Amino acid sequence: MRILAHWRWFISVFLLLLIAWFCYQNFVWKQKKIVLGLPDDVMQQPFLALQGFAELNNQDLLVSTEYPLLFSQQAERQLVPNKNGVLIIGHSDQLITARQAEAILAWVEQGGHLIFATDAAMYRQLRDIYDPLWLKFQIRLSFPTSAEFQRRQENKQLETKETLEPQDNTEAEQKNEAEANSEVVKSPEYQSQINTADGQVFYVNLNKSYRIQIPQETEIINYSADRHGYTFVQFKRQQGLVSLLTHIDLWNNIQLADANNGYFYQWLTTSSTDILLMHSVAKETWLVRLSKWSPMLIACLILYILFFVWRQAVRFGPAYQLDETSVQFFNQHIEAAGDYYWQHGQSDRLIDALQSEVLELAQRRWPGFASWPEQTRILHLHEQTELPQADIQAALNTAKHKSEDSFTLQVQVLQKIRKII
Repeated sequence: MRILAHWRWFISVFLLLLIAWFCYQNFVWKQKKIVLGLPDDVMQQPFLALQGFAELNNQDLLVSTEYPLLFSQQAERQLVPNKNGVLIIGHSDQLITARQAEAILAWVEQGGHLIFATDAAMYRQLRDIYDPLWLKFQIRLSFPTSAEFQRRQENKQLETKETLEPQDNTEAEQKNEAEANSEVVKSPEYQSQINTADGQVFYVNLNKSYRIQIPQETEIINYSADRHGYTFVQFKRQQGLVSLLTHIDLWNNIQLADANNGYFYQWLTTSSTDILLMHSVAKETWLVRLSKWSPMLIACLILYILFFVWRQAVRFGPAYQLDETSVQFFNQHIEAAGDYYWQHGQSDRLIDALQSEVLELAQRRWPGFASWPEQTRILHLHEQTELPQADIQAALNTAKHKSEDSFTLQVQVLQKIRKII
């Protein structure tokens, strides 16, 4: 028995370690902290480099995360871009209200420039996104088909095959020279080519995992697209301008210097010196917010879980409960009751009770039964129960029993008469 208990402990500990290992392997770390000796507030500003770049271009760039203040009705605290300014909204994650969308649309129609990112589709289902600005501009998103993914995979395999095959030295030298003279090497999988109306060409790191869909009647000025849709599209809205792109992370501290991301930002905002950029900070999990709201509640929950686990771990393995099942029939109960009355000298009480109940039931079924002659009653019960008339007569008359068998017979006859009538 002791060896069995040790084995249970060993298996339980092994399973717990296995579950802990799988949980650890499936953790997704959202951020990695790298200490560079800079102040924490500097590290927490993803568009710090963009602000420095804007200063070089004599632009006043304000970065804010306080979406409720955008076009707020409070005079003291509100964020309202200038009439000919630029408003960059970094996330379409339902932070914009319907009232703010109305104000933004009116501001654009009076001459403002809205740069709106649609990157929420990367993290949510399309049916969960009902951003008011999407409804105002009738924006939809679509995902590339599996054929597109297959084509990219085939292109990768073809490029790998060409790299492994021997090439003529002259062709290889010409290819290296062309790459050396090119400022930007175009990658069709990760970069989008933007051909502007004024003849400029940009290669930017826009997200191609989904596409922007706009109404067909929209008059487009500049765009970057393929057969699946747009990754960047720009169109006029009365006196203003609207630029839609899949995300604005290409302008953060890490990607600003990649490809032509910086020049693309400069081209988009060159018409204004007043720029307001709204972006969202990472939301805290419900557990973190709950711990800030009530640390004692978290401590109580942990203590409750520990006690619950301790209570359940008192016994390892299943609990077997053996219940003896026995069946007792009705005649056995009658027999037991008759034995009890006989052994305690109370047989007359049982007989009197049964006779009274039989007469009461007979009177209820056949009115006037009690006033019938005795022989008529016996004959009538004989016809109804098919019992011998002698047994019925003996059962209805009180008699001193000298043996238990006669007492039992009288009880059985009375019980059968009561059951039939």
